[in-house]
Amino acid sequence: MVSAERRLQKLERSEVFARDFPRRRLLTRAQWAGLSEDERLEAHSSQTAAIRRAKNWLAIVDLIEEIGKARQESAVPLLAKLWSDCALVPVRKAAGHALLAIGSREARAALLSLIEDSDDSSVFLAVRAVFDDSPASAFDRFAPYFEKGRVSQPGGRVIPQEVLRTFGPTWRKESRAGEPYWAMREPGWFEQDDRWMDLCVRLRRDEQLGHAARDVLRVADAERVRTRLALARVQEGPRSVPWRSVASGDLLARYRRGEHEAVWTELRSHQAINGDCRAEAIAVAAETMTRVARCADLLAARLASMGWIALTGHLRWLPSDRDAGIINDIEQFTGAPLPPSLNSFWNKVGGIDFVWDYRKAQRAPDFGLGLALVEMDPLYVAPPAHTVYLLKEWKERQSEVDPDLDDPCNLDLAPDYWHKANFSGGSPYGVELPYLGADPVFVNEVHQLPFVDYLRLAFRWGGFPRLERHISSPAVRAFVADMAKDMEPF
Repeated sequence: MVSAERRLQKLERSEVFARDFPRRRLLTRAQWAGLSEDERLEAHSSQTAAIRRAKNWLAIVDLIEEIGKARQESAVPLLAKLWSDCALVPVRKAAGHALLAIGSREARAALLSLIEDSDDSSVFLAVRAVFDDSPASAFDRFAPYFEKGRVSQPGGRVIPQEVLRTFGPTWRKESRAGEPYWAMREPGWFEQDDRWMDLCVRLRRDEQLGHAARDVLRVADAERVRTRLALARVQEGPRSVPWRSVASGDLLARYRRGEHEAVWTELRSHQAINGDCRAEAIAVAAETMTRVARCADLLAARLASMGWIALTGHLRWLPSDRDAGIINDIEQFTGAPLPPSLNSFWNKVGGIDFVWDYRKAQRAPDFGLGLALVEMDPLYVAPPAHTVYLLKEWKERQSEVDPDLDDPCNLDLAPDYWHKANFSGGSPYGVELPYLGADPVFVNEVHQLPFVDYLRLAFRWGGFPRLERHISSPAVRAFVADMAKDMEPF
């Protein structure tokens, strides 16, 4: 058996402590949020360099895990240095978990010092260290991070979200009835302080933290949750929505005169629309999407002439007779009509698929750009028929405790740019329903634009909006100019 001193010596002499071994760049969440995508890639370049440099990192990870299991406090200074500086991710994570396992004041201090670090592992282990140290005082230590002004800052919701994830939900393999079920991760910690329940109830509708708060409440004690929700609703009073029912009367005429962006900006200024205002929005949206359909056909013809093959076999789907029934099902489930922009897209355009069929043996044409598919993010918006599976998912996620804990329905309309290139990636692009206004945000796409503006962006870049990252390339500029030539404004 290796002695504690011998383990320490082996770790100190390992390659990760060489003077020229790559070191990670320390960035706070706020700093990370301010970086461009290229700057983020550069910030992570040391990780790639570390992977190339490391020759025996598995043995180092094993050694660190032994130190953690032995709770070897003498190793804390070395582990803290790896946790702070090491660019080799598996080694760094092993060091962090070893510090948590050792649990001394010095070890926890090393973890807490990086609670605002841009790396998810740093936040996770720092939060865990606070609860491990003293669950009874955790609320007071974390309360400042939940202040509204702080949460709204770039990267400000990361720590509060991680704190709430501490409580749940987690998947239990078996209940008393022998069935798997969702349960709270740390019910003892949650129940020690009633303020956690009050906080989650207060945040249940919050734009930034509502999803995480509702997750906790769905697996907390159901009777306690119902009681607190009932009390909160009495204290909050009825929810009021500022409906706009009176039409401006001239928006369609203005739109046809060329005031495209100004008209949509005015429509979006109303949080909720109905009556004549909604009818006017639908008229403008129908005119908009009629133009979008013509733009889509123009691009589809140009792509087809260059040998571009759509993943689904259809560069554009036409609206079908089935669509009205699917739209009705969605509206019935969400309790609200579809936003006019999406409703009109499905009724006038149908669907668009400019994603290359990566199942083909031949490679996608690169149009002389010299770029990989992942650098293009081809336009894709699913037709209604491709969303029917979501109804079942939405029904399964409905809360059995209280309808107030239901999440918005994520209507997935497109894969993200990684999945479009046949790589594992992030969350699908889409919209959140119900949405009572005219034009919802196209969520999870990097620009976070309203749906109509996202379509404008996509067509402005010839159907491949990620090309904007390569505007300095003459080949890209020429390609985009050719593709967007004679494109009808909308």
